[in-house]
Amino acid sequence: MSKKLKQSTFYITEDLAKAITLKTVNSDADKSTVVREALTMYLARELDILEVMDATGQPDIEEQKRAAWDVGLGFMKIDVEPTGEFLEEVEKEIRGEITPEDMMLSWKRRHTNEEV
Repeated sequence: MSKKLKQSTFYITEDLAKAITLKTVNSDADKSTVVREALTMYLARELDILEVMDATGQPDIEEQKRAAWDVGLGFMKIDVEPTGEFLEEVEKEIRGEITPEDMMLSWKRRHTNEEV
């Protein structure tokens, strides 16, 4: 499992921000370390699952999505060739940049006169 740090920005409540600051005052840890430790405890089950997936060689989420889309696109090509725009959206969905719901709204905008 990756131990490389990745910068992220999240919104938290004022009380959580104060609690994080209090924790840093009462320990030698900086705010990032406090948040990482809290998330590690909170997400312990999910981290265990990811560790097992890595150890067993199971594909990551993007690979699973790509495989599912490959099957779906294969069926789609029986009737019609997907557009480049649609294929770009598929790649964005695989990377987690958009949701399937976003894709449906985009499709409706392109193929109907309805304003979505």
